[in-house]
Amino acid sequence: AANQAAAVPTFAKSPARAIINLIDYSTKAGSSVYAINTTPLPITFSLESPNISGLLNELTNRSRSAKWEDLFMIPVGGTGNTKNLLEQYGQITLEECKAYGNSYINTQTRQAQNNYQLYECLNRSVTIDTKDQLKLILDKASASTRTTASVIRKKFAKLETYIIDTASEDIKAFNTYVKGENRKLKAMGERSTDLLEHIFEAYLSVSDKNFTSYIQQVRTDYDTGRENLTVEQLLRRGETHFQIKDIRGD
Repeated sequence: AANQAAAVPTFAKSPARAIINLIDYSTKAGSSVYAINTTPLPITFSLESPNISGLLNELTNRSRSAKWEDLFMIPVGGTGNTKNLLEQYGQITLEECKAYGNSYINTQTRQAQNNYQLYECLNRSVTIDTKDQLKLILDKASASTRTTASVIRKKFAKLETYIIDTASEDIKAFNTYVKGENRKLKAMGERSTDLLEHIFEAYLSVSDKNFTSYIQQVRTDYDTGRENLTVEQLLRRGETHFQIKDIRGD
C-alpha cells in the first residue's frame, strides 16, 4: 500500500556482509556480489617477483568485504582450536587445509559459495606461469616445518658474517633481513631463544666504533638487568642510532 512505511535497511559494511545465509545468484543483487568478490586483487602475484606480504594484505582486505573470514580459520590438531591461514600459515599442514575444505566443499552452504568465490578471485590474480609453477611446488612439497625452522636458526647463528659480507654493515638492511626471517619462524609457531645474543654479536662486529660503543653499553645494561630488551626493541635501538649517526655525519 502507498501508506506503508519503507523497509528499514540492514546495516552492513559491504554487499556480501548484508547477506546472512545463501546468496541467490539468480537475482541482480546476488550476481553483483559474485562479480565484486571475484574481481582480481589489486596486485597480480608472480613467483618471478613474489610479493607475499602484499598478497596476504590484499587477500585479508578482500576477505573482510567478501565475508570470507571463516574460510581461513582452519581447525588444527584435532582439538577444536583454529588458526588463521593468512597469519599462521606455517603452523597449519596441507592435510588440515584439505580436511577443512572437504568438510564443506560439496555442501549447499554459504561456505561452499564463498570457497568458489575465493578460488575465482585467486585464479584471476596470479600469472599463468605462476599457476603452473605452484602446481609443481604443491606436488613436490615435502620439506617439514621443523626442517625449515632449523635452517632459519642456522642463519641466525651466522648473523655476524651476514652483517659484514652481505649487508656491508648497513644496519637497516641487516635489520630488514632479521625481521623477515624471524617473521617466517613465528608463522611456523617457532621461535629462536638466542636471537637477541646473535644480534648483539653481529652489531658488535661492525667497524664503526661509535656504533659498537653504543651497542656495548646497551648490552651491559641488558646483561646486568638494568634494562629488559626484546628482539624488536634491540633492532629499533640499533637502527635509530645508525640513522642519527648518518644525519650527524659521524
